[in-house]
Amino acid sequence: ESYKRIIKILLITIAPIIFSTAIYNINQILDLTFSYNTDVDIDEAVNYLYHAKKVICCGFSARNVYFAQYFTYKLSSIGIDAFCDENMSLIYSKIRLCTESDVIVILSESGETRDLINFAKMAKKRGMFVITITKASKNTLQTIADKNLRIADYGLRTFLRNSVLRISVLSILDMLFLNLVKKNFNFYEREAAKLSFMTKLDYRL
Repeated sequence: ESYKRIIKILLITIAPIIFSTAIYNINQILDLTFSYNTDVDIDEAVNYLYHAKKVICCGFSARNVYFAQYFTYKLSSIGIDAFCDENMSLIYSKIRLCTESDVIVILSESGETRDLINFAKMAKKRGMFVITITKASKNTLQTIADKNLRIADYGLRTFLRNSVLRISVLSILDMLFLNLVKKNFNFYEREAAKLSFMTKLDYRL
């Protein structure tokens, strides 16, 4: 019992300090991410998405595939034709079917992954707009992209670095999504409501 009481006292006294430190660190990561990407950068990327008939989202690592799937879900939820798959062959196939004004969103920390560079080059040849989300330092994908958005990077391969990358990438994706919705809120709200209604129906042949 005394052991449990000590643990409780430690949690009560230490938890607020840990929580406030975590919030402070997250705010620092967000501030750094915002400093890398201006309002103009975000607005230009949003305009590409707003006028796109189709959006392809892709990444290579398990983390970036997850982020791409997350963004695809968000876009699909408001009626945008968005596609994502972890199978690289399917992405190649989808890009071949895209046309001018379609958009590809590529997530890559290094900006040097071969398949992702190929996707960007193929997309450019088809007249698509290329949005990349990469590290701030110079890389190949930056040079190909119509718009490159930059993420904060801690540098060392540690748990802290992974946390920084996650927070930074997700903040960019959420900025894109929220600003996209803001451009035509009533329309996207109706599209989201339609999808919600469809999921509650019982369909019969």
